[in-house]
Amino acid sequence: MQAPKRLSTTIVHDLLFADDYALNTVTDMKRSMVVMRKPPPSVEYNAPRINVNGAQLKIIDDEVAKRISKASQVFGRLQASMWNRHCIHLNTKPKMYKAVVLTTLLYRAETWTVYSIQARKLNHFHLNYLRRIFKLRWQDRIPGTEVLERTGILSIHAMLRQVQLRWSDHLVKMDDERLGKRLFYGDFITCAHRQGDQKRRYKDTLKQMQIDPATWEDLAQDRLAWRRSVKTGAAIYVANRITVAKAKRAARKSQAPWINTANAHAINANSARKSAWSDIFELNATTSPQY
Repeated sequence: MQAPKRLSTTIVHDLLFADDYALNTVTDMKRSMVVMRKPPPSVEYNAPRINVNGAQLKIIDDEVAKRISKASQVFGRLQASMWNRHCIHLNTKPKMYKAVVLTTLLYRAETWTVYSIQARKLNHFHLNYLRRIFKLRWQDRIPGTEVLERTGILSIHAMLRQVQLRWSDHLVKMDDERLGKRLFYGDFITCAHRQGDQKRRYKDTLKQMQIDPATWEDLAQDRLAWRRSVKTGAAIYVANRITVAKAKRAARKSQAPWINTANAHAINANSARKSAWSDIFELNATTSPQY
């Protein structure tokens, strides 16, 4: 987000994630090296291990894996008492799933910087356990879009955007001197994105959720109106993703099966040779002398 330019200095005493250590460098050059450096694709990624006052900073990959493990444990504890009970109405089980399992899975997701690979892991867990609740087997070949439509639950991609936008409601009302608000509106002085790099902005998320980037701060002042807009935008976001996924699936099914032209010509040639030999044998059989 863009705001009036203002330079200030802030002393940070508490860092929760290892990625935040880039903000605590001595010079702008070191900061740019930490933020902009990308290893080659063939090099295995080694997550940083940083300790501050004897406490190791959290890494978002470990946090996502921990949340998945915790949510799986919660789901397993309710296996006999909730998910396998036939006397409980089927409409009640998704509500329990949202109240217990999803809250455990997305605990503190407002502060996550989630990349596509992590979002896919969370969404895979989400769809897998929804299928277990509704007794859907993989042999049924039911896509994830249909699972979401049957259950009426949002995808993880929409939930992550929803919880992050809800946190923006609190951030807008913060004092200008708060560290969270400074980092939200701040930008690097000398560093810049190189040409061709992917640049995802906060207002891109607002547009995906059908919220006007020019007036979102005024809308966020009213908590009820803001949450209503976020909820409506999340539903539209999921509906658009489902529509696109269905269109791609229909396009794949409508395509003619691919045939190797070289093999097709070879098959036709073999068929022609077999037909020619058959004609020769028939001719010899009819012209051969009878004894």
